[in-house]
Amino acid sequence: MIGLFVVALAVTLFFGLRFIGRLRNRPSHDPIRAWQNIIYVARAQGVPPQVLEQALGLPKGPPPDRRPINEIATAQGKTSDEVIQVLETTVARERPPPPPQPRSPGAQRQPTATP
Repeated sequence: MIGLFVVALAVTLFFGLRFIGRLRNRPSHDPIRAWQNIIYVARAQGVPPQVLEQALGLPKGPPPDRRPINEIATAQGKTSDEVIQVLETTVARERPPPPPQPRSPGAQRQPTATP
């Protein structure tokens, strides 16, 4: 009986932690703000941080840039809005398309016109 309880607890912990990890790391597609850093934007938008750094012309390096967007903008002599616009354009270009929605079984097909 104790063995079954331990197995059930282990399975519950495994799937529970997996669910929490996916929930924590899912893209949110929230608007980009000046206080966010590249890592935050990359995770929230579902785009690799290296792509965002390249779009901003930041030097390549193993650790992603941890400065907030407003500091990056100041260092580049731009406004935060200009940098955010570059990031939004890059995200729109690089974000993978959403998966197709499954059709309901009762959905009617639209007739196609044949010439």
